[in-house]
Amino acid sequence: MSAPEAKMSYDMNVKPSKNSKTMSLYQLFLDWSISNKADGIIVGATFPKIISHCKKITSKKLDIYSPGIGTQGGDAKQAIRNGSDFLIVGRTILNSKDPVYTAKQLL
Repeated sequence: MSAPEAKMSYDMNVKPSKNSKTMSLYQLFLDWSISNKADGIIVGATFPKIISHCKKITSKKLDIYSPGIGTQGGDAKQAIRNGSDFLIVGRTILNSKDPVYTAKQLL
């Protein structure tokens, strides 16, 4: 979820049960990922503050995969600084006339 439209779901608040407090949807997914011992989570590179928050909460126990580098507006260096472990880059490289050069320029 890295397209600009994803902001709506990252900003969405939910109440998981009658007795629970309201929380962001991404926080609910993050909590589930931790409690179910997932190997990693996906956080769009276009949301660097959320990447940083997730990395702090998980104490580096979950890998963070970040799509949206380049064409969708995500910055590779910023995503790495904020805690992304793996960058998902597609169209930026695939649509380039010089994919090797383009890939090197991302970092």
